[in-house]
Amino acid sequence: MTVVRPTSESQRRAFSRGEIPPVEEVRAGLWSVAMPMEDHRLPYSCCTVIDGGDGAVHLIDTGVDDALTRDALTTALSDIGRELADVASVTLTHLHGDHAALAEWVRDGSGATVRMHRADAESHAARAPLATSEVLDAVLAGAPGEAVGDLRAAGSRPATGAFPLTVDEVLSDGDVLHLGNRTATVLHVPGHTRGSIAVRLDDGLVCTGDHVLPVINSGVGLGGRAANENPLADYLRSLEIMADLAQRDPESEVLPGHGYRFTGLGARCAALREHHRARGAEVRAVTASHPDATVWEVASRLTWTGGWERLDPVSRFSALGQTQMHLGHQN
Repeated sequence: MTVVRPTSESQRRAFSRGEIPPVEEVRAGLWSVAMPMEDHRLPYSCCTVIDGGDGAVHLIDTGVDDALTRDALTTALSDIGRELADVASVTLTHLHGDHAALAEWVRDGSGATVRMHRADAESHAARAPLATSEVLDAVLAGAPGEAVGDLRAAGSRPATGAFPLTVDEVLSDGDVLHLGNRTATVLHVPGHTRGSIAVRLDDGLVCTGDHVLPVINSGVGLGGRAANENPLADYLRSLEIMADLAQRDPESEVLPGHGYRFTGLGARCAALREHHRARGAEVRAVTASHPDATVWEVASRLTWTGGWERLDPVSRFSALGQTQMHLGHQN
């Protein structure tokens, strides 16, 4: 059975210490660049830089937009003999600012074509909230009055963050990207957001964004959610897409949105499925002994890192949302 194995010791070590790893050449003409994230629980996100072999550069994801990330990208480009003006395209795995916010600055400085899946492009353009009013009512069922205000505010925030983004080309599942002398295939893997994608390159690499990470259990339903949607069900189906890819190409190397590069995609997908199976079993155990329990009452009886009582409103809203999704889905 395959296991998850880091393929970059420097990234693994840096991530475990909360540090920024150096730029690494993963394949000839393809680099992994850590984009710093100040004042965030994670130290960096990952940007993939591809030299197309014709003088043009292509990016998969960018980062937050601040002086640190601008410097990190321009320095990385300079180190490989390129500059910002050489960037021809930016492909975004999803709409969150720690991956997408820098894209507008890159586009302004280079004229690059910015690509994103249609679903996330529409969510960003609409400034979609994390949850519609109907979802908020369902998620906050049973919440004590003194907690409702902060929780409703947490769930009403824009799922995208407040940053400018011009999307020049919308993507769909199966689209083929021509990145100079490389080609890549778009895999639509909704769950983390509606329009999350993975990008499978033609040399055994797959950029998974935040859909599959080496250590962290990806958040689900963080790209906006309507009453008729269950992002957990979407996420589990999307894991099957990645597991199928791993079965067909067990030596695939994963370039995730955070953390470190690794092999063992199939094993990681299995671990993520097991995490959600166990959480679903925990939810069912609570409802079996408390059949009339509200979402709040169920969530407060589950196991949360750091403890339920210590969760801030944003984390608690996320916990309630996860609980409500599990209540609506049989693992």
